[in-house]
Amino acid sequence: MIKPEIIFKQIDKTALDPDPFELAARLGLGCSCLGDAVEELLPEVERAAEPKYSAVRLGAEYPSRGVTVIDGHVISSEGLYKCLDGAREVYLLAVTLGASVDRYLYRLGVISGSDRFVSDGIASALCERAADIATEALSAEGSLTRRFSPGYGDLSLLHQQWLLDELSARELLGITLTESGMMVPMKSITAIIGIKNG
Repeated sequence: MIKPEIIFKQIDKTALDPDPFELAARLGLGCSCLGDAVEELLPEVERAAEPKYSAVRLGAEYPSRGVTVIDGHVISSEGLYKCLDGAREVYLLAVTLGASVDRYLYRLGVISGSDRFVSDGIASALCERAADIATEALSAEGSLTRRFSPGYGDLSLLHQQWLLDELSARELLGITLTESGMMVPMKSITAIIGIKNG
């Protein structure tokens, strides 16, 4: 059942201009030889993308150092604790480019491994940009901390399923977890964000 307080939005594909530094980091663009490939493949990845996000605003408490309790869910993470900096409310966020990008990357991998590599990097940069767009939209409700995601620092991936359940991510975004804890679609991001004046 989808909770009525969940925010669900489609993201305008035309706003998905990847950050050049993010793109360079994803592709290891120390050499300019990939520039033409990026220019050629970027529109293809953008066409395949179906970017959207869901978010929910919840209360947060800090019963002891390194422990955060969000809507009754206990998280032991020094990194998250520091990032949230005592925020009394947080956003949970999930963003995806959709299963169509996974299918595009799979088909491309059969045809050209090098094009698949470049397109995968482009898709990762576009997903980060989609997460930035979602975060910017949420910041209209108050100043936010940076995003902090399961698997980053000491925040265990074991919290991923809880995050997805709270966000009705299966129903709204089509995001599920594999047995090994990987998100499907692959180009998906989850995060916890503190609301500084919440």
